[in-house]
Amino acid sequence: MSAPAQRFWKLVGESGIWKVIGRVHTGLYRFTGGRVGHSAGSLRNLLLNTTGRRSGEPRTVPLT
Repeated sequence: MSAPAQRFWKLVGESGIWKVIGRVHTGLYRFTGGRVGHSAGSLRNLLLNTTGRRSGEPRTVPLT
């Protein structure tokens, strides 16, 4: 991979867009009861619910 391409993907990976995409995916998954967002082609998705160790706040992360 060329250096400019590596810089581009590094910027994309570090941008806040992934948090937004994760929240949209989680919302759609929950709203539709898993009918939308459960699979993407041959990949399966799930929502992982955890509790923050220090804060005690519930967190949900979409995983593939």
